[in-house]
Amino acid sequence: MDKIKSRHSFGDNFIELSKTHDHFFIEIEVPSTGRTYFAELDNDAVSQVSQEIFPNVDAIFQGLEEAINKTFKEVSLTFNGSNKLTYKVGFSVGPIQKDHQFVIDLQEKNVDALTMF
Repeated sequence: MDKIKSRHSFGDNFIELSKTHDHFFIEIEVPSTGRTYFAELDNDAVSQVSQEIFPNVDAIFQGLEEAINKTFKEVSLTFNGSNKLTYKVGFSVGPIQKDHQFVIDLQEKNVDALTMF
């Protein structure tokens, strides 16, 4: 099973997105604290977590890439420094500006001190 990866600077942190045909992975490294946070979502979870903005793994991978690269000014991705990654998109409905967002809950990755050596 091939895995596609993409790594970026993300503020003072680093974010890595990766995907297989049916799983999406996020990992955020926070150098200032030495901590790493992650999430893994399958196709069903992607649709549910994103409130159906993204229907599958391929779509969320592309959407978060575009947010990180600031491809569209209406889209942003923020990290609260610990366990929340927020995707926000703004759109117009006639003269009214609306925002829609969803949060991906991250877990802290535990590093076993014995595996560091």
